[in-house]
Amino acid sequence: MWYRYGINFRKVGELKKGDQLTFTAQTRSYYKGQTHSKKEDYKLTEPRNIRLINREQPGPLPQTKKRILGYVLSKNNVNTKNFSEDYVNEYMEWIKSKR
Repeated sequence: MWYRYGINFRKVGELKKGDQLTFTAQTRSYYKGQTHSKKEDYKLTEPRNIRLINREQPGPLPQTKKRILGYVLSKNNVNTKNFSEDYVNEYMEWIKSKR
């Protein structure tokens, strides 16, 4: 299962592979597949009350879109030439302000 790193997940803090979470969510049905062979399936939406349950509270994450994009680019070692360099710089400034 995957989710966007939306505001409710970012409030939890930096998540790592293997972290276990608990949350409440809505269920919704949707149709997947080609037009002639669509099948009904279900998904979880609107996650709330998200808690990390298998380790200590992680470090904070930035909350602005520009800083979170810089965080993602930085953590994934994306080449930051041109436009994305501003995002990484914004994230790095946020990191410095937290020390």
